[in-house]
Amino acid sequence: MRTQAGLSPLQLAERLGVKESAVTRGEAGTRRVGVLELQRWAFACGSTLEEFGRRLEARALQ
Repeated sequence: MRTQAGLSPLQLAERLGVKESAVTRGEAGTRRVGVLELQRWAFACGSTLEEFGRRLEARALQ
């Protein structure tokens, strides 16, 4: 979602007010991202948590 929004990890981190490492570790799965934080990530990428869920489900079914 971040890359489709044309954002680098640093740009997303700046929008969220967190360190870039929080984004990269969250994306790598080495850091837990809670539902509320995930919703903030989706909004920062110009999307919604529901859309993120649809994309995740579609990817899991492939």
